[in-house]
Amino acid sequence: MSKIKCLNCDMILESIHTYDFHSCDCENRTYIDGGNDYLRFGCMDITKVLFWDEEVKKFLPYTIAINGKVMEEQKEETKCSNNCLKHCIENK
Repeated sequence: MSKIKCLNCDMILESIHTYDFHSCDCENRTYIDGGNDYLRFGCMDITKVLFWDEEVKKFLPYTIAINGKVMEEQKEETKCSNNCLKHCIENK
């Protein structure tokens, strides 16, 4: 199962199986698909989306969730600026 939360409208979207597409109706247009088989998601502003981390049982910003693990100093972080996102992508 894949799960994300749109911070713009507070909607939680879950994709349980392949081709299980869900989206919110707000202006951020957040969507998720793929269940456990793959993760496909999109939105207008990635800083307004959090991703569920099953290991720590909470929603995390994209830049933390994509690394597959949570660093100790990042556990309490809830938002990430565009500069942080750029840095994380470049250093992946």
